Amino acid sequence: MKVLFVFFLFNFTGPTGVGKTELAKTLAFELFNSTRSMISINMNECADIQSTNQLIGVSSDDASCQRNISLIEFVRQQSYSVILFDQIEKAYTKPWKFLLNIINNGYLNDENGEMVEFNNTIVIFTSNIGAQIISERIQNSSSATNNNTDEKLSQSIKDEVMKQVCLF
Repeated sequence: MKVLFVFFLFNFTGPTGVGKTELAKTLAFELFNSTRSMISINMNECADIQSTNQLIGVSSDDASCQRNISLIEFVRQQSYSVILFDQIEKAYTKPWKFLLNIINNGYLNDENGEMVEFNNTIVIFTSNIGAQIISERIQNSSSATNNNTDEKLSQSIKDEVMKQVCLF
């Protein structure tokens, strides 16, 4: 019998400053009574294979690693947690492989081959994809109160943002 695991994945998109990260912190606090149950990972830090390996926790031989705890070690210590991948669109290609492993299998293996389960984690991706398009369209639209015009603008923005998400 295969054991099912509880795992939640959310994608928060929008322009900078609308509260995506704050929402993740609030979620961690409300669910686990502490914002310390959240790890925030800026995907700008995952620009290459080496930094991605350090993030995951499969390579700790580089003294220049700026993280004081890896993702695997954090989840090992706090199995009930919120994991925030901030600006996911800026990540190197390798994070997608380990994220797919978490999503499909519910675990990652550390450098010693030990399995760390992500059963009780909430994974949140944030992205600014489409934010510029939304801002430009709203600024370029007239301030007409015609519902038909508003609906056309809304549909136009939705179509363009979805196009960008699909390209991503």
